[in-house]
Amino acid sequence: MPTREQFLQFLQQNPLSDGTPIYVDSFQGFETYYSQLNQANINVTNIPSTSTTPAAAPTPHMTVDDLLGAPGRESLTVLDPLRRGRATWFKYDKGKISKAILKMMKSDLPRAYPTYNHLPRDVKTCWFRAFAQQFDWERSITETVKVAYEKKAQKSFSSNLCAWKDKWKLNKDPPDWVLEKAWEGYVLMWQDEKVEAKSSRNSTNRKSERGGYGIAIHNTRATSFKTLIEKK
Repeated sequence: MPTREQFLQFLQQNPLSDGTPIYVDSFQGFETYYSQLNQANINVTNIPSTSTTPAAAPTPHMTVDDLLGAPGRESLTVLDPLRRGRATWFKYDKGKISKAILKMMKSDLPRAYPTYNHLPRDVKTCWFRAFAQQFDWERSITETVKVAYEKKAQKSFSSNLCAWKDKWKLNKDPPDWVLEKAWEGYVLMWQDEKVEAKSSRNSTNRKSERGGYGIAIHNTRATSFKTLIEKK
């Protein structure tokens, strides 16, 4: 019977997807999982011991359906819009989902993005695969779960970003796990917001001074950090 350490090595050789965080402790029945993979004709008999070099042969990526079909998920929180049995749903989850999304931000936020919607598609896909490691649901409702997850992720992303912005306003250090490149990008974005807010106030004042007629309009202006992100 393989050990948990060997199972960790196996998941490293058979990734969920490039960049997808792995929350292996969610799989309580990892021994049984090996049996299922054997039945699927995925070679697990040649998993190296801790003293050998991992095999280089490529193997298929695990999908969300693969995760949902894996055994040993009985201890996971079950999602069901009807909340049958011990199941819960997004607005009734007591913060578990928000914490899970924060965990993903800690694991995979390579640069600054103004909102969740600005994240690249592959990053969003990785996050949802990671989410499927921490929560369980019937495969038939995956699309329903994904729609609700996306709405929750948008809100949680913005909420966490606001908390970081408050730290910046108070000249506090960024969270330890935030990459320097990402933090610098957010600082530039927040500085842009301050400049735009000040410009808007000044514009309002100038219009008021001219009896509401405003000033001459021109089209040249600096490009904000958020605009640069949207163009990429």
